[in-house]
Amino acid sequence: MAVARTVSIVWWVGLVFGGTGALSADHVLVRNGAAMSRVLLAPDPTPQEKLAANELCDYVNRMTGAMLSVQRSEGMNLPPDGPFVAIGRPATHPVLRELQAGGLISVDTASAHEGFILRTTQWRGRSVLAVAGAGDVSPLYGVYDLLERFGRVGFFRYEEQIPQRTDFIVSDCNIREDPHFRVRLHGGQYHYFGIQWFGEAGWKENLRWYAKRRMNRTNYKPGPAVHNLVNRGVWSRLGLDVAEIGAPQAESATALNLLRRMSRYGIELGVRAPMQATDGEVSLEQAEAIRRKYPDTRFVRDVENHGQIWVDPDDPFWLKLNQAYLENDMEFFGNTRLYSLPSPWTERSPGDTPEEKERLTLAFAKAVGRLTEWVDVTYPGGEWMIDGWAFANRQFWQPFRVKRVLEAIPPALDLIVWAYPAEDQPTYELFDYWQPASWAFIVFHSSGGNTSVHGDVHRIMGRTYRALCDQRADKLVGYGLYTEANDYTPFFKDLVLRMAWDPFITPELFIRDYCERRYAAGSVDSMVRVHELLLQTVYGPQSEHAITGGFRTTRLNDPIYWFQMGGMWVPFDELQRRRMELRRHWAPLLLEALEEGKRPISGRLGL
Repeated sequence: MAVARTVSIVWWVGLVFGGTGALSADHVLVRNGAAMSRVLLAPDPTPQEKLAANELCDYVNRMTGAMLSVQRSEGMNLPPDGPFVAIGRPATHPVLRELQAGGLISVDTASAHEGFILRTTQWRGRSVLAVAGAGDVSPLYGVYDLLERFGRVGFFRYEEQIPQRTDFIVSDCNIREDPHFRVRLHGGQYHYFGIQWFGEAGWKENLRWYAKRRMNRTNYKPGPAVHNLVNRGVWSRLGLDVAEIGAPQAESATALNLLRRMSRYGIELGVRAPMQATDGEVSLEQAEAIRRKYPDTRFVRDVENHGQIWVDPDDPFWLKLNQAYLENDMEFFGNTRLYSLPSPWTERSPGDTPEEKERLTLAFAKAVGRLTEWVDVTYPGGEWMIDGWAFANRQFWQPFRVKRVLEAIPPALDLIVWAYPAEDQPTYELFDYWQPASWAFIVFHSSGGNTSVHGDVHRIMGRTYRALCDQRADKLVGYGLYTEANDYTPFFKDLVLRMAWDPFITPELFIRDYCERRYAAGSVDSMVRVHELLLQTVYGPQSEHAITGGFRTTRLNDPIYWFQMGGMWVPFDELQRRRMELRRHWAPLLLEALEEGKRPISGRLGL
């Protein structure tokens, strides 16, 4: 069995990197610190293609000190003889179009998906490296893959690894990359207490990092967290006088303009955030303003949970309110063609009696059905999403009630449930694999801002594989990460984001690839051994991020000394003592990892 597996891996490597014939050869971009190739774009390149060329030149320069020149093709009037990198799409790039027509490259021009090809070949006696795709963002993905695969650049937030070299040569290759999942999410609540203080440069860098990891969905509009100020447009559309809430006028205008720019920049990079809808919750002031303008509006009050107020989904104003929300978002942010299904009273259960709860469930299902029908007529061809967390209150949202909501959506609509925490609570099994909707397997990490090193690697991979092999999961179309603490446990995060593109990578191949991208060459073998030890400890069976028992269990991942200092929200008790006993074998393994990591001091020991 081991021999067969080795042979299959060798065959795969030969297929991907070996090329297919005499027309191909290694492509030399830089030799002895001097640029040997140019970058050739279409006559009228897209913003994504121009960014791809600039990123290739920038990283090559940072690796080698050489600067590649960038030119545009004017018909077939090409630059002087010499090798070049053709970046773009066959539909608009004359060289790529001719290569495609001659059978030297193969790009599915009938599709706008996000796959790409990397191909070394000969064209009119010249060495050509083709970086091509059919979709807008495909060439950018291709450039980042080229830098990562052949340059071993590590795209980690805040700490990119850029190896220094005098030569940069792309070996003879004919590579095709296609995403397994069309929806690839990176999201979370960290946005509201972490990166909202970015300036424009920081936001752009963050969004480019999304493209480097080939993420195409997020749960928030990229930019400062001032979305409540955006909603002023909702109330003006409805003719309501609602006082502004939020930052002072000068500060809010600056933040809003940045938010608008970054949302549109994200769309350019293929990062789509949902247009906002509402379950109808309003403040007391807003409810009073609605009553003055629309006196017949009916409301629902949840006295048990701080007196929240919702517009009754049976009331016509519920649809009117949601129409205002969605159109306001489209006008302000630019239409991402991704729409959020209203989250139905998340973690709440409105209604005083069982009969009223049942009425509200049916009313809500019918209301979202009317909303999606209106959007499909007015803005056809979009994609809908809803967080699986919307049904977190299991006492209220029992499977039959969830089914009613999902079945109220017109069958032709593209609805995807972002189901998390899929790795800890396989609610897709409880809710019949979210039938009739499609769904995305979302890993929930760092709940409550937990920044300790944790995450059960084999558990994540095993549960993912089981879902992929399950015939009942035939509508699994997405994968991703939802986190409440950003920029921690990069190994675990990098694995999850990699699986969103290719869920079939093995732990052994991933560890080697990760260490080559993150650490200096002389440290790689040692750091591979370190991470093998980490998979038995902090990334092993006792490190799972369980939230099954509620908030209390999430704190079990915290280091013991946090409890001893009395700085956490829960005491050191029997639960924590038992977890400590289960982890008793960690200490010698972690000491061994530290000793191993100290040997090649040329590498970083950031785990």
